[in-house]
Amino acid sequence: MDTIAQAYAMLMVTIVLEVAATSALVQSDGFSNRKAAMWALGGYAASYALLAFPLSILNVGVAYALWVGFGIALFSIVNWLVFHQRLDGPALTGMAFITAGVMVMTIFSETLSH
Repeated sequence: MDTIAQAYAMLMVTIVLEVAATSALVQSDGFSNRKAAMWALGGYAASYALLAFPLSILNVGVAYALWVGFGIALFSIVNWLVFHQRLDGPALTGMAFITAGVMVMTIFSETLSH
């Protein structure tokens, strides 16, 4: 696996960790559930620590856009499945636009790495 592929793989790991941490944060009930709060803090710390590698390889703007875009879409799906939040048409349309934007950047941008 080449370095750029490794950076993307690590970026995907950071996204999953950040989504897991946000899910734990929801369950922490304002940090009153200490176990969930510790999972949230640990997940965020791991996500940010691991984000250093992709940011050293990939264009920071692109990496951050991917991190935020995929994070929003993935957390919305988790929120729908786990926390039973309803996703209406505008929410789904917005996620489709985010996904399309991420795909356009990834496929067509020439500024993916330093």
